[in-house]
Amino acid sequence: MRCSPEQRSGSAPPQGAYDLAVIGAGVIGLSCAWRAAQAGMSVVVLERDEPGSGSSGVAAGMLAPVTEADFGEDALLALNTESREMWPGFAAELEELTGLPTGYADCGALVVAADRDDAEELRRLHALQRRVGLDSEWLGARAAQAGMSVVVLERDEPGS
Repeated sequence: MRCSPEQRSGSAPPQGAYDLAVIGAGVIGLSCAWRAAQAGMSVVVLERDEPGSGSSGVAAGMLAPVTEADFGEDALLALNTESREMWPGFAAELEELTGLPTGYADCGALVVAADRDDAEELRRLHALQRRVGLDSEWLGARAAQAGMSVVVLERDEPGS
């Protein structure tokens, strides 16, 4: 799936018939192209810039369905959870194929409330997450600080 500099961005797409044309050489586009090629499809990937230079280059790279859970989005939550469960094997396969690290780390996420309104919303989301079976734990400020190497919580202005 490599191409010469002449075949990269700014040039005309390769001529020929393909089973699949993928628009965008970001994480999702290249993943789809890779899996399609593994399934025996002929694939062309079209990208106007350098691979990974679009939204993939600025994404946080988090796979945290717990932080994405929201009311009324059960189907999205199920998809996020399934994706999260598939990622370790996908990352291992990619690392084995390329010999390069993906940077994948299986760790938790800490969501911090900035004020009382945020805390109330997080309590509601925490209850939802527990109801749908996600591994979500409520931590108060002291417990969160105790589990972190460095946590600095301060307000920008008094009373805010």
